[in-house]
Amino acid sequence: MFYTSLNSACFVVISGAGGVISSARDIASATWLQTLLLLGKNPVTNEQVIPASVIQKVATGITHINDDTKTLIQVLVSSASELGPVVYGGGQMAVTYRGHTCVYFSGFNTQITRFPFDNFGIAVLSNDDAYGDQFTEVIKWRLIDALLGLEPIDWNTRCEISGLLFELRTDYL
Repeated sequence: MFYTSLNSACFVVISGAGGVISSARDIASATWLQTLLLLGKNPVTNEQVIPASVIQKVATGITHINDDTKTLIQVLVSSASELGPVVYGGGQMAVTYRGHTCVYFSGFNTQITRFPFDNFGIAVLSNDDAYGDQFTEVIKWRLIDALLGLEPIDWNTRCEISGLLFELRTDYL
């Protein structure tokens, strides 16, 4: 945990899982995504920096995400007929999308997604607290459709509908 002060108020800034803190530069250079796609090898030196078994283990589903604990994004994902059931591994979700294996995780308003058997990954970041999670989802899935050469889906409308469903669900919990 890291502490910072702003105008005499104290705020706690929480780092990512395992204390990992990265920058837009780390993500933009795709070092992390490339390392994941290379099963733990440094993309520059080819040195094994994370055991391949760890990369594979955290992306292996352990439990199914059930309806009671779904976030807005999980409501979107689970309601899409193009996506298989979402399973949670060691900090990462796995799902099939239109016949392709997809592994993803998010943090705040960030989406890190990879298609290990198609050998590509996408990082989408947003600094919008109100709708950032929706922005990143729409952009992510639109890019995925293009990269896989698939007919694009109107993810914007789907996010709007999922957002309404999520609000209705949380209003009555």
